[in-house]
Amino acid sequence: MTAAGAHSSPENPTASYIEESVEWLQAAAAPWSPSPSRCLVADFGLCQLYRYPALVDTDTSTSTIAARNVLFIVYAMVNTASILDLRDKLSIIQRLQWLGLTIYLMEWVPPQSSQSNIGLAEYLEQSLHRCVEKACQDSAADRLNLMGVCQGGVFSLCYAAMYPERVRSLVPVVTPINFHTENDTLSRWVRYVPLDELMVSGMNIPGQMLAQVFIMLKPMSLSVKKYLDIAKRSRQGTEDAEIAETFMAMEQWIHNTPDQPAACFKDFVEKFYQQNALYHSSLHLAGRAVDLRQPNIPTLNIYAKNDHLVPPESSKALQELIPAHCYHSLEIPTGHIGMFVSQKSLNYVPQAIADFIRQV
Repeated sequence: MTAAGAHSSPENPTASYIEESVEWLQAAAAPWSPSPSRCLVADFGLCQLYRYPALVDTDTSTSTIAARNVLFIVYAMVNTASILDLRDKLSIIQRLQWLGLTIYLMEWVPPQSSQSNIGLAEYLEQSLHRCVEKACQDSAADRLNLMGVCQGGVFSLCYAAMYPERVRSLVPVVTPINFHTENDTLSRWVRYVPLDELMVSGMNIPGQMLAQVFIMLKPMSLSVKKYLDIAKRSRQGTEDAEIAETFMAMEQWIHNTPDQPAACFKDFVEKFYQQNALYHSSLHLAGRAVDLRQPNIPTLNIYAKNDHLVPPESSKALQELIPAHCYHSLEIPTGHIGMFVSQKSLNYVPQAIADFIRQV
């Protein structure tokens, strides 16, 4: 008989397989590295411009790159553009390269405290406009096909309205247009953020604070559930190295949320989320009217059917603003991030983009 109160604790199987799965995942963690084919074209301080050359030569009759084979990508300031080139088999950029497109990617540089007072209009002038001009020079193209992702899609649409002579076609992807749709949880939150209380002289908006906001939109599935799911896979013996490497690459991307330039962030929230100025055609930047009804630029609007960050209704509102003969759309049965990492999307979206810009 054992001593009073003494007993052997039964093994906790749940804790055991979670510990095992943690070891499995930690072993798969590796720093992100971009495609070896990319090279730096220009560094403008606020942003950097990279070129990813086509991996298939489609311009055999000339030494220059045909405009139909050049795609300029504008990503959002939130998170990083590495999601577009996450891993060898999960890279929408690589898929586009293999379709014969030369890609120019504008990457935002995390802001310094000295840049906290730069507003949205100045940011776009000093970054996006300069990168487009440089990409035109580098590719010998007069106009570019612009693909914008989420907030970057908003930037690309604004740019096209301000500089239509530089834009050949537009491909906004998971891009919000009407920021006041009924099922837009993020918008309902952001509309009532006391922006002045967030603004501290010489300080930017912490990226980790924004990361937590995005997680709280789907707290269970974006936190507890995904860890239990991956632990379950480990327990079932499906410890495939590729599964673990992809999971950890996604985790690193999710939590690598750079700080946001304070004045630019404030301008964006006020003009788009609070005033809904883009949708109401009342937006002005750098003294220019930003009216999407004016430029006649062929547009392929790609949105995700199950998007919890940018509801489909928000993206589809673009059809109300762009001339009918210029508007084309494509709905993909995936979520916001699935647009760039799900195999179904990767097997279809890059080809649709390539076909569209070559038919313009």
